[in-house]
Amino acid sequence: MLEPIKLNKKEDTPSVVLDKQESIFFFEGISIPEDSTKFYQPIIDWLNLYSQDPNDYTEVIFKIKYYNTSSSLQIATLIKIFDLLFNDGHKVLIKWHHHPQDEALKEDGEEFAEFFNVPFEIISDF
Repeated sequence: MLEPIKLNKKEDTPSVVLDKQESIFFFEGISIPEDSTKFYQPIIDWLNLYSQDPNDYTEVIFKIKYYNTSSSLQIATLIKIFDLLFNDGHKVLIKWHHHPQDEALKEDGEEFAEFFNVPFEIISDF
């Protein structure tokens, strides 16, 4: 069984919940870790294992308020894993939340949505 990942939000890293059994895939907060590869690698490893036997439906929630360039690359890697799942015929939806006045974050979500095939919902709400 794939053990859940539950990371609390810190000053420079988001909260992350990846729980296959509860069907929760959630990222929230700020992502500006000093070493984004080190922070995200266990998450990427977990998602790669998950993708070998995914749930019938995977809904991913991103409520990242701000991230640096290196985190952007890691987030793109996460989305790519979900994109591969979708391209393999699995039901996947990414919900990209942004503050109503944060045009840059909204545009980032729209750019990810254009680059990948996985369905995106761009949500203005926090």
